[in-house]
Amino acid sequence: SRMWLDVVDLLPGEPDVIALDLPGMGESPTGPDVAATLGAPDEPSIDLSGDAVAATLRALGIDRAVVAGLSMGGYVVMSLLARHPELVAGAALLDTKAGADPQAARDNRLWIADEVEKNHNVEPVLSMRRSLLGETSRANREDLVERLDTWIRDQGPAGVAWCQRAMPPRPD
Repeated sequence: SRMWLDVVDLLPGEPDVIALDLPGMGESPTGPDVAATLGAPDEPSIDLSGDAVAATLRALGIDRAVVAGLSMGGYVVMSLLARHPELVAGAALLDTKAGADPQAARDNRLWIADEVEKNHNVEPVLSMRRSLLGETSRANREDLVERLDTWIRDQGPAGVAWCQRAMPPRPD
């Protein structure tokens, strides 16, 4: 959720903003804990994340919201739209896609999940620093590179593995 902090400061007025972490990431409970709370199967899934967002909104007394998702967060927004459309007043999908992963991408996500669990570290996802920032940002904004590195390293291997396993079975 920290990635939204700079963006929130750019929004006009003073809108109420709720930034959520995916299951097992940041401040959120683990995927299995989220599943238990929602009475859902203990399987990593984008739909479980979408259901968790819906439950959070309802628990906060929010009937309608404009929701935004970046990358995997976009997959979660699409799930929320499909499963809880009554909650969505508007949606922003940023650097994401509606299509399912090709088999090679699915295999890579599962390999990453296995590696982070086996080695008890997030080294396999540190390469994302290169793909998440453009060449100019990498060259001229070392602070962004360092911030992104910190955010990735702050994630626990179990949460990273859960998220990596949640993406391959998502529908097209």
